[in-house]
Amino acid sequence: MNIHVTIIEDEERFAQDLTEKIRNWFHAHHLEVAVKWYPSSHHIFFTSSYLATDVYFLDISLKEENGVDIAKKLRAHNYKGHIIFLTGFQEYVFEGYSVRALDYLLKPIDPVKLDRDLEMIAEELSDQNYMVRTRSEMYKIPYKEILYISSSNHSIEIITEKEKFRQMISLREVLSHLPAYFQQCHRTIIINMKKVTCLTDNWVVLNGKEELPVGKKYLEKIRSTFLSQ
Repeated sequence: MNIHVTIIEDEERFAQDLTEKIRNWFHAHHLEVAVKWYPSSHHIFFTSSYLATDVYFLDISLKEENGVDIAKKLRAHNYKGHIIFLTGFQEYVFEGYSVRALDYLLKPIDPVKLDRDLEMIAEELSDQNYMVRTRSEMYKIPYKEILYISSSNHSIEIITEKEKFRQMISLREVLSHLPAYFQQCHRTIIINMKKVTCLTDNWVVLNGKEELPVGKKYLEKIRSTFLSQ
């Protein structure tokens, strides 16, 4: 799936930097993204393609326009996607409520907040299922139901809250197809970080009952993700 992003920002250097950050984030998560930048909204309403944009990053204080007014116009034209405001001033924060903005980002942009917003968007827009293919059957497994994935003898076993699935694929390959909240905690195990309820230096607990080992080389990243959730 190709995610479409439009930035309306009249500071060219800032827009280029934001474009690079967005592209790098999506590419790092193995997702396709197309980013367009415009210094104003003057051209975007001449075609219907503006409705196909998945997320708009709108500078509130443009030279000749107001980003909130652009957002209101988008909503008036039945735009259903996400809107994120860019602003250098704290007082504009509450302007976003009337147009159902996903977030506002204060300049200079906090990379942690940007990453959080991009992950939220990617999770919503990407396919929410993992596809298991065997020789004779295909299954769609919702990501939210997966507890963990373990590997053994060139195959993996996907453990969900209700059942198990086996697939002939390497752990490294399956990890490349999963959302960012799936992380490797051991050389043979990938866990769904959203299911983690307890973490020690040696173990991770899923849903308060499933206990799995944590390798030393993975502990720091697992701990950082767990604390930031």
